[in-house]
Amino acid sequence: MLRPTPHSTVAVAIVLAMALCPPATSGPLKGKVKKSIYYSPAENFSLPVPKGDGSDWAGFVGVHTHEGYATDGAMGVVSFADEFGKVLGIGFLLAHEQALPALADTTQTFVLIEEWIRQFALPNFFSSASTGSRVVRVDEIRFAGAPAALALVNIPGGSTIAVVTDGKQRTLDSRRGLLVFVRDGYVYMLYNETLPRGEALADSVNALTLNLDTLVRAQLEPFYDTIRFSAGGKPTR
Repeated sequence: MLRPTPHSTVAVAIVLAMALCPPATSGPLKGKVKKSIYYSPAENFSLPVPKGDGSDWAGFVGVHTHEGYATDGAMGVVSFADEFGKVLGIGFLLAHEQALPALADTTQTFVLIEEWIRQFALPNFFSSASTGSRVVRVDEIRFAGAPAALALVNIPGGSTIAVVTDGKQRTLDSRRGLLVFVRDGYVYMLYNETLPRGEALADSVNALTLNLDTLVRAQLEPFYDTIRFSAGGKPTR
């Protein structure tokens, strides 16, 4: 893991000054689906909605869509879940123009991404669902030719699946795998569910022993390949 240098500490401060500002209140912004393609209201990406019959790359059985966007479109998230606890999602934050030079400095990118995961993504995307959420691992990788990160986040009671025991409903635990990278002035976070259905975090394998290339990257790269990114209304991939 890279350790912040005096220069990177300044860069981290720039990004955190932007990222830790209270996000705009979630409002009526919603994506559009046309011919089974989901379009972000911020016009920064589009992707195919899983079919839900198990026949496509996602292998979903049933599809539930969840989304939330800031009123200014500068941050948002959309995820798809199936009947058996599979989850695929994409979250994003538009970087402040002051942060762009630091993010473009490849000697600093991973440090900034790790801080973004811990200081912004955790409280804004995960802790809101479960206050016990915590980042348990962040690994540095290269992805799409640039520095990026794979991470794991434990979310007690954060699964999309609930069970009923002795007449009481309980939501199962979740461990989300993250693939975080910078593209077109945005910080993007793809994520999936990595905890076997019905397994409790307390009984799960130590996160430090898991192979994130298999558990996270190999699962999210096919998802990434379906996404069409845009900048200024023009496709970039």
